[in-house]
Amino acid sequence: FSLSGPQAGEIIATQSGADTHPATFRTGASAPTLFGHVPVQLTRTAADSFEVMVFSTYARDLAESLSRAIRLIS
Repeated sequence: FSLSGPQAGEIIATQSGADTHPATFRTGASAPTLFGHVPVQLTRTAADSFEVMVFSTYARDLAESLSRAIRLIS
């Protein structure tokens, strides 16, 4: 999954323990974390863009967690 935009870091922060602040999680940084209850590999691909990699068996759960996180921010 790709997530980008000015609120991408905030969206991720609502469901993950990862510190996505640009000073600590710089472009190119990657870390395993949980997104909700789903294990993911999170990578910052640009200042306001992230790639969230997940095993295919968790893809639906991740999509639902992302949707919830986006609704919380909106």
